[in-house]
Amino acid sequence: MTKLVRPQKISDQVLAVLEERIATGIYEEGSKLPPERTLAEEFGVSRPSVRVALNILIAKQVLEARQGDGYYVSVKPQQDFLQSWQDLLGKHTNWETDVFDFSCHVEGCMAALAAERRTDADLKRIDFWRQKFEAACESGNLEHQAEADVSFHQTIADAAHNILFSHLSSSLLKMLYQQTRSGIIYIHQTEDPRPTLIAQHSTIFEAIAQAKPAEAAEGRPRFSDGLILQIRSFSATIFPILSKNKGSTMYRHVEYYPGDPILSLVETFKRDERPEKVNLSIGIYFDDEGKMPVLESVRRAEAERAAVPLPSPYLPMEGLDTYRSAVQRLLFGQDNPALAEARVATIQTLGGSGALKVGADFLHRWFPEAKAYVSDPTWDNHKGIFEGAGFEVGTYPYYNPETVGVKFEEMTVFFKTLPENSVLILHPCCQNPTGVDMSQAQWDEVLDIVKTHKLIPFMDIAYQGFGEDLDSDAYAIRKAVEMGLPLFVSNSFSKNLSLYGERVGGLSVVCPNKEEAELVFGQLKFTVRRIYSSPAAHGAYIASDVMNNEALRALWENEVYAMRDRIRAMRQKLYDVLTAKIPNRDFSYFIKQRGMFSYTGLTVEQVHRLRDEFAVYLLDSGRMCVAGLNASNIDYVAEAFAKVLQ
Repeated sequence: MTKLVRPQKISDQVLAVLEERIATGIYEEGSKLPPERTLAEEFGVSRPSVRVALNILIAKQVLEARQGDGYYVSVKPQQDFLQSWQDLLGKHTNWETDVFDFSCHVEGCMAALAAERRTDADLKRIDFWRQKFEAACESGNLEHQAEADVSFHQTIADAAHNILFSHLSSSLLKMLYQQTRSGIIYIHQTEDPRPTLIAQHSTIFEAIAQAKPAEAAEGRPRFSDGLILQIRSFSATIFPILSKNKGSTMYRHVEYYPGDPILSLVETFKRDERPEKVNLSIGIYFDDEGKMPVLESVRRAEAERAAVPLPSPYLPMEGLDTYRSAVQRLLFGQDNPALAEARVATIQTLGGSGALKVGADFLHRWFPEAKAYVSDPTWDNHKGIFEGAGFEVGTYPYYNPETVGVKFEEMTVFFKTLPENSVLILHPCCQNPTGVDMSQAQWDEVLDIVKTHKLIPFMDIAYQGFGEDLDSDAYAIRKAVEMGLPLFVSNSFSKNLSLYGERVGGLSVVCPNKEEAELVFGQLKFTVRRIYSSPAAHGAYIASDVMNNEALRALWENEVYAMRDRIRAMRQKLYDVLTAKIPNRDFSYFIKQRGMFSYTGLTVEQVHRLRDEFAVYLLDSGRMCVAGLNASNIDYVAEAFAKVLQ
């Protein structure tokens, strides 16, 4: 074990060791460095000291950070390579034609290899940037167009799974596209090139999606002599720009955030001018008129509270006490012994996401060696939140596309291999994104494994009441408490109270005894203090009033079950139409799945057909928000499904 002395800055010592290891080949080019935690343990220093050293190496382009995957050693000739090309092109009087001849043919080779080697994840990334490019073209935003264009071609290069192509694209081609092609594409143009460029990008993507290398290679952009001449007229500004930006390195190591794919798709939907369009992408409950409802129970509670104007002081760090007690009764049951024994620590949070964040920060602080595991697939932000808290996040088997069920045996075998204190993010009901839930008997078996192997269950329940009913949907939670398990529960009232924008959620931690619950409660409050000090008040008061008033509570429960039943009716209608249209195929999974979401079994190509031909928007994974269906669009959507499936 390499221990460091502390006469100088610790991060500088770490930096020196890392640089030496890279220079001597201990960490080879293209290889992945050990995780931050491992390096900190080896050197006997804190993780922030390691992170400072890593960021310096990123800024020097010695390392590259890959989101969710760690740090990799860059190919060492990168800087010299890039500089040599800049020098060459800066002196070459006829560089434009050469550059674009070269780039077109290289892109063709990369696209052909991508068509042969791409993964489903690669395809999703390529399509994401294709859509971003199209949106940027439609908006006329040149900066966004350049960004999306560069990223589109880079993801294709990466999808070729050839380190040389990937490196070439990230250094030379990125520079050229960013500074040249995209930046000046409209100068002195007599004809708008955007439709052609959009079509070219779509052609390349479709060829890669369909595994047609020749067509992918032929789909590469072609540049006219006129365009090259126009670019030449702008060439005098290119290298001054490069030179000017050369020394600006402060934020170059910051990774680009491409946005959330769901929210980006929603923006594309908004721009779609077809009157028949249907949005089945975003996880929001809409009523039968296609509107986000205001529940009558909520309306009455808000009216009563508004009748007497009151000041709005800060809530305590832990939130509103009447709200927290109502959350406990809803999740664990009115007469749960754990509540009477005061061994459940509950805080109010900023929605379910805030609960996950506070819980993840707490767990990583007090169980720093633990690794977190999410279901495959899961809600994307599960991974992001836990990685953001410092966890290494893995996946456990869950969804079986062949049976449209749970990979139960594979999942339980995997759980038995995990070390003590591994954190399992679980969905008690209405699994997001598949809609496929475990039975109570399966939950019993899973929880028994959790107990035997001393794992930490973290149950995220955002759709309570949308599966069976408010009590049955909490079966796994209450069973875990009954078994004496240490348990984390994040909950949200965004969906079942339709309080999306109020950010009303909660985090509950079930502890072995009252004393430990008090310790946990204190640290949860301290975590809140360090992030946002205290939660918002209005939504908590409304939720508390609804749940603590007998009449309003009864009204609310009826409203929740009405939403549940409408979703079930849409599932049934979709099943009926598809079964009638395609009688030789089993569509029973639509009515077996529960909650707002369904994995439709549609391929990426079929999803794109729905979007392009019928203006029906789903995620590329095939996930559909069933709550987006209603009496006026269900027949149209069902017919569209039938056409793309036949």
